[in-house]
Amino acid sequence: GTYVENPTNGTISPKILGKRIRFIGAVDGSGAPVTTIQGTLMVSLDYGMSDNIRIENINFVEVDSVDGIILFGVNGATISNCSFTGSGYSSTGRGILLANGSSNGNSAITIEDSYFTGGYNSAIQGYASGLTIRNSTIDQTRSGINFQGGADLVVQPTAQG
Repeated sequence: GTYVENPTNGTISPKILGKRIRFIGAVDGSGAPVTTIQGTLMVSLDYGMSDNIRIENINFVEVDSVDGIILFGVNGATISNCSFTGSGYSSTGRGILLANGSSNGNSAITIEDSYFTGGYNSAIQGYASGLTIRNSTIDQTRSGINFQGGADLVVQPTAQG
């Protein structure tokens, strides 16, 4: 289905603080995501715990220049088989924002098998230690990867075959 909302476990109401989450959507017969979120999924775990967050098989559609996913203080997250569609080149939104300012930062973040398009300001932006982006496509965005700080950025190309 399509969900017009801003699910969060962080500092934006409603609060579900300190919970490890798994957002896993449905796929069609070809493996493409059929679950859509129009809004922002925010994960804020500024508690120094190992998080093991999984977000997969979801279409994120930008509405009103918002970010698709915001990670804040997350240590261990995999975003897999997701698509991110911006609202045009006047957008200020990002597909994925790795927010700065938490006491333990973002670390061990993997983005894989995902697709970014539609004029986002940045497909992926922010701060992380251990950010791996693999087998993903960034197309028709103002900025692709805007790595603003951290360490160990690894970008692995899409396999050609």
